[in-house]
Amino acid sequence: MSRFLKIFSREFVELAGAVHIHTEYSHDSEVPLEKVIREARRASLDFLCITDHHTLQANEAEYERHPDNPMLIVGVEVNDTELNNHYLIFNTQNIYTRRPAREYMKLYSEEGAIGFIAHPREKRICKRYRKYDWTEPNMEAAAGLEIWNYVSSWVGNLKPTINGIFSALFPDCFVRRPLPESLALWDKMPDKAAIGSIDVHEHRINLLGLTIKILTHKQLYQRIRTYVLLPKDVLPTSQSVIDAMAKGNSYICNCHVGYPYNFYAGISGTSGEAVSGEEVPFCENQYLYFLLSQNARIALMRDGKEIARKHAQRGKFLIPGPGYYRLQITRFGRGWIYTNHIHVTK
Repeated sequence: MSRFLKIFSREFVELAGAVHIHTEYSHDSEVPLEKVIREARRASLDFLCITDHHTLQANEAEYERHPDNPMLIVGVEVNDTELNNHYLIFNTQNIYTRRPAREYMKLYSEEGAIGFIAHPREKRICKRYRKYDWTEPNMEAAAGLEIWNYVSSWVGNLKPTINGIFSALFPDCFVRRPLPESLALWDKMPDKAAIGSIDVHEHRINLLGLTIKILTHKQLYQRIRTYVLLPKDVLPTSQSVIDAMAKGNSYICNCHVGYPYNFYAGISGTSGEAVSGEEVPFCENQYLYFLLSQNARIALMRDGKEIARKHAQRGKFLIPGPGYYRLQITRFGRGWIYTNHIHVTK
């Protein structure tokens, strides 16, 4: 799945990954790690970010080695005493949980771990399913946040007595785009990186006496992915992938809407070039260029506000001045691609 691409005068390796994966080692999943990896290999993923609840046991698991296996990146998901403030942590061997979020965020930051805020703005139309809120106001220690969590979005629109069977059979009808509240939170702290995740556990329901698996790993691997960009001279490793995610050298794509073949986006002018997660000084006649695999609606966002839009497959936007810029791309009213911010400095 990895590919080489050239953006202006620079060359990158692009890796496709699934973030926020649960296995049999989580308290609410029964799926063996062997199966999780096998299905990811069949989906041609380049990396998997395993974040089981309160355990790093996947680090020690044995599974079949295969040359086409995706890179396995093991982190951990922790929460506070109220089961809120879910936090995805990488580059650590410690599990700090059952304490205030500010405390474990500080501890992880001090040891050099990299953390992402999970599903920071959840909604539920049915009170039967609780929300896992993010309540900690100080988020400086986080490297970034999930702007789109597939399973969280699906549960948020689930009301069993009205749409239960339909939502189980056709989940994509209920996961159309990220929550506006999540995007708004991200735009308030544009120096933080955004990731997209699936938060897959694999559920089972009883339908007419039959046990049916829904929201499986195999199914959701084809949904929301995080694509990271590594400079051509950087060796693809677990550390380089996590560093790229932390810097925002990535974008989020809902592959059920369409695969991002040939996609690139970047700002170029006489002052230099920049891709997602980078910065470049402002200059006259500076443009954000983009290329897509098919026609779509492209919105140019500046400091959280839409300032221009096009319906095209390729093109450019004039950069009017300093700010934080990103692209928000949709097809048929459904969220498709969300780039990380590029900072145009004064």
